[in-house]
Amino acid sequence: MNKNKGKASRKGKYFERLVAKELAKQLDKPYKSVVVRTPNSGGLQWKGDIQFLDEFPLYVECKFGYNLNLDSIMKGDQKIRYWWAKAKKEAKTENKTPVLIFSQPRFERYVLIDYSMIKGDLSAIPHMLTKDGLVIFPLNYFREALIKWNFLKGGTIK
Repeated sequence: MNKNKGKASRKGKYFERLVAKELAKQLDKPYKSVVVRTPNSGGLQWKGDIQFLDEFPLYVECKFGYNLNLDSIMKGDQKIRYWWAKAKKEAKTENKTPVLIFSQPRFERYVLIDYSMIKGDLSAIPHMLTKDGLVIFPLNYFREALIKWNFLKGGTIK
C-alpha cells in the first residue's frame, strides 16, 4: 500500500470523526447518539461521510486537505465542483439535501450548501456566495444555520 495514501486516509477519517463530534456538540447530543462518522466512509448501505441516526434531511460529505483555498473555491474550483456534483447525485438517491464540509490542516472548517436549497434567511450568518450559487459559511455556525433554515425545531433534531 502506498504510504501517502494510507496517511491521507487516516487524516480523512480523523477529519470525519472531528466533524461528526462537532455536529453532535452543536446539536447538544452525545457523539454517536445522533450523529456518527459513517463506517467505511460511505462504503456500506449508508452513504455520505457523516450519518445522522435520526430522520434528518442532510447528506454530509467531508473533504480534508487537497490544498483548498477560499479564493479558488469562490471562483469555481474544479475539485469542489466535482465533489459537489457527486454529493448532489448521491444525496438525491437518499432524498436528502447535500452538504459539503471541508478544511485543510490548521485552517477553519467550512460548510458548503446550494443557496437554492436553503428554506430560510441566511443574513444573520457570516457567509460567502460563490459565482455558482453555493453558500459557504464556518462550521461553528452549523446549528444556527439549521435553525434559520427550519431543519431544526426548538434546537433539537425533529
